[in-house]
Amino acid sequence: PTLSGALTTSASGLVVNDSRTNLTWQRTVDGLTYTWLDALSYCNALTLDSLSGWRLPTVKELQTLINVGAGLNPPGIPPVFPTGNAVTMWTSSPKPATFSLSYTVNMQNGGGGSQPTSNKLQVRCVR
Repeated sequence: PTLSGALTTSASGLVVNDSRTNLTWQRTVDGLTYTWLDALSYCNALTLDSLSGWRLPTVKELQTLINVGAGLNPPGIPPVFPTGNAVTMWTSSPKPATFSLSYTVNMQNGGGGSQPTSNKLQVRCVR
């Protein structure tokens, strides 16, 4: 689905609102990497634009930001997000029956995968 016109940046530039999903996203990631448990804690403690209630997104939520085939460069990141954010990111979705793994999303192409929760990846929080 097209993201054209659906994503708007707040006046401060800190958050992005998605009118398709009614989700609010952290616009720029801090560039740090976190274990899965630390990523959950980071999002829960986050405050942006005086907004609290942030959390780690599910796989399906994070994949709503991917716009493969839209001629974007990198292909998965809409222009409203900085291009340096095209990395693999944690989701809040643990892998069933393998609790030492959690699902991830490659923000360049939307590909899903899973990694050990002890690995360190970047995070984009949602509310």
